[in-house]
Amino acid sequence: MTFGVPAILPPAWYVMLEPDSPPPESYLQLGRHWAAATGGTFNAMPHVTVGYLQAHASRHEVARSLCNVAGAELTIRGRTLVSFRDDPHPIFGYTLSLAVEDDEDLRAWSERVVEALAPFGPAERGATPHIQVLRGMGIPPQEAIQLLSATDWTLTFTVTQLVASQFITDFHQFLRWPLESPP
Repeated sequence: MTFGVPAILPPAWYVMLEPDSPPPESYLQLGRHWAAATGGTFNAMPHVTVGYLQAHASRHEVARSLCNVAGAELTIRGRTLVSFRDDPHPIFGYTLSLAVEDDEDLRAWSERVVEALAPFGPAERGATPHIQVLRGMGIPPQEAIQLLSATDWTLTFTVTQLVASQFITDFHQFLRWPLESPP
């Protein structure tokens, strides 16, 4: 707070890769099982965040820049249960994710997205690539990982859409752009 006026934080921008809707049945089965075992809320559409930015910009400007990012559909491979914090997230509560194989194609997508966001401010790739499967679990993440770790949770699906959301007080999706199909 400066001179009695609260500081206004710039909005957060998230750029993600998603499959077509509906998501793969294998993901739906995994999410339902995890939710039943942990009391969490299943995130029904899997996505991998490939870019993040916190800056003042218009949705139109950001969308125009992202629409110039070209790249092919790619296969996402999730393999390992992971949580990035032991305490509840301020928005999502206790979360549980599936770590994603960080291959050359995924890194290339992230680099192109970060480059497209860079004119608006310091853009970054974000956390270790992952799919947040559950939010608001009734148990801490390490307990959930112990409970679920006996099963092989390998998951593979193809992402076909670039999706962008803006977060101010809630998430607002403002762009859904098809990726190039392989020849």
